Amino acid sequence: MKKLLLLVTMVLFTLCVNAQNPSNDGKNIIYRVIPKKLNIRDKIIIQNKSPYYILQIVVAISNENGELDPLGSSTYIAPNETWELASYKDNALKKLKGKNIAIKVKGAKVFMGEQNNTSVWTPYGSVGVKHKDLDPEIINKLKPEDITYNFDVRFYEDRHDLYIEVFNSGETGSGIMDF
Repeated sequence: MKKLLLLVTMVLFTLCVNAQNPSNDGKNIIYRVIPKKLNIRDKIIIQNKSPYYILQIVVAISNENGELDPLGSSTYIAPNETWELASYKDNALKKLKGKNIAIKVKGAKVFMGEQNNTSVWTPYGSVGVKHKDLDPEIINKLKPEDITYNFDVRFYEDRHDLYIEVFNSGETGSGIMDF
């Protein structure tokens, strides 16, 4: 009887710990609960805080049938780039507070473009704007070992927008300094 009680206690403890930890299923999908304390209303914004190009990102939510419905998707987000993924009218984004969403990120571990400097005329004179051009040839020749799904995310709110910070979780998924 004591062994059974101990076994049940261990199973319950494991379930409680797993419920609190962020999850990532075997399909490289990251599941996270949007904190209820965030005052989100308008937009979902992606910030690529990883050293890799994001080739594709999808953010979705489960419907009543357990299927994933997309909230937004995007492609080719450069390192340190911020991108508006979706915009909602009438403060509809606040309905996501406390909901579990799914995020999948596919990135490239290779140098994807060439840094360029474009002169832009402003009322204060010419200003150089740095940008990277994507080389379609590199994208078409990506090898499977150059693709990574080792990302993690953090949420925060700014000006009523939901920011999803995407960062590299390392080769083993254990930490951002594991590369």
